[in-house]
Amino acid sequence: LAEGLLSHAAMKAVRSQAVKAVREERAARDFTNQIKIAGAVFKLEVGKKKKKLAVLDWESLKRIRGEIPRDSAELYRNLKGVVTRGDLRLLDGEKLDLILRVAPLLDLDRDLERDWPRKRNFAVHEESSALVSALDHVLQVSRWKPKSPELGFVALFTDSAGSYWFRVSRGFHTALNESLASLEALVDDISASSGLEEKEKAAALYRKLSGFFS
Repeated sequence: LAEGLLSHAAMKAVRSQAVKAVREERAARDFTNQIKIAGAVFKLEVGKKKKKLAVLDWESLKRIRGEIPRDSAELYRNLKGVVTRGDLRLLDGEKLDLILRVAPLLDLDRDLERDWPRKRNFAVHEESSALVSALDHVLQVSRWKPKSPELGFVALFTDSAGSYWFRVSRGFHTALNESLASLEALVDDISASSGLEEKEKAAALYRKLSGFFS
C-alpha cells in the first residue's frame, strides 16, 4: 500500500512537471504578447491608438544592451516601445528601433543617482571651466520633473548670447539636436575666450554626438 501511494504521488509529480514544461514551451513560442530581442523576452502591451508597445524592463534590457546587433533594429521598425524601471518610463512611445540604438548608452542605475545643475545658468566667459566640466551630464537620464514618473535626457541649451543651461527633454532626438547646436556655439565661445583644453573637450563631445546616427 505504501509503495502504491508513493508511486501515485510520484506519477502526480511527473504529470505536474510535464504540464508545467508544456506551458513554458508554449509561452516561449508565443510572440503574440511578447517579443524576443538578443535572447531576452519582453512583453508587448497595447498602447495608444491600440498599437502594440514593447515594454523593455530595465533589469532585462541592461543585461543585453551591449549585445544588440546594430542592424537588428531594422527588424522592429514598425513597433514602438518604452523602457521601464519600476514605475519610471523612458522613451515612452518612441520607435523601438531608436530605443535599441540608444540602449547601449543607457545606465539608469548610475544616472538616476547623479545630480546635475538643474537650475544653474552659466555665463561662458566667466564660468567656462565649470560649464565644460558639467558637459559630462549631456544625455544623462533624469526625471523630466522632480516627482514625475517620466524620464528624459539632460540636454545643453543656449541663448546664443553667452548663456548656457541644462534641461531635461523627454525626446532623445530633441536632446541630441539641442545639445549639438549648443555645443557648436560653445566651441566658438570658448575659442574667443582662448580656453584650448576646454574647447577641445567641447569639440570632442560634439564629434561624438554628431556621429551617433552615422
